[in-house]
Amino acid sequence: MIRCSVFGKGGTTVKLNQVPSGTYLVYLYVWEDNNPEVYALFVQNKEVIKAYNSGPAGHWDKLGPFTAVVTDSVLEVHSVGGDANFSGLEVWRLGK
Repeated sequence: MIRCSVFGKGGTTVKLNQVPSGTYLVYLYVWEDNNPEVYALFVQNKEVIKAYNSGPAGHWDKLGPFTAVVTDSVLEVHSVGGDANFSGLEVWRLGK
């Protein structure tokens, strides 16, 4: 996963489009490549972690599960604050 990640200075956003309406569990894989960063994490614009600390260089985390309700075909995960490295999403649909 480290070879394909997304990074945004001061905030990172990932959107999945054409997601069927429903309730999902979302896991996010994050990592740190140099210095610790602190940022808030949001799923569907709801804050799920207030002050995540990314740790030292080389540190990985699998965060979640977070509940996401999709009604408009878009599932969004974003951070606000420090520089976040997102490397993967796991999305599991609950029921039908």
